Amino acid sequence: MVRPVQDKVPLTETVDETLPLLVRQGYVPSTCLLPGMLVFHLVNSGKDPCFGRDHDRSICKGRHKEAVNEA
Repeated sequence: MVRPVQDKVPLTETVDETLPLLVRQGYVPSTCLLPGMLVFHLVNSGKDPCFGRDHDRSICKGRHKEAVNEA
């Protein structure tokens, strides 16, 4: 059976179910702006999700970016 082609497919906003879980576990603050799956990947890789972020911390309330020692 051939389905008709639609000119406009409505876009639905997806719900990020991963981020609230990671917030409850204490990995990121509830005001985190990162997608949950990215936070999940970084945490599973042993990395701090706040480490490389260049966003204004007054918005996300995340931990301060750590200084990188270049020796």
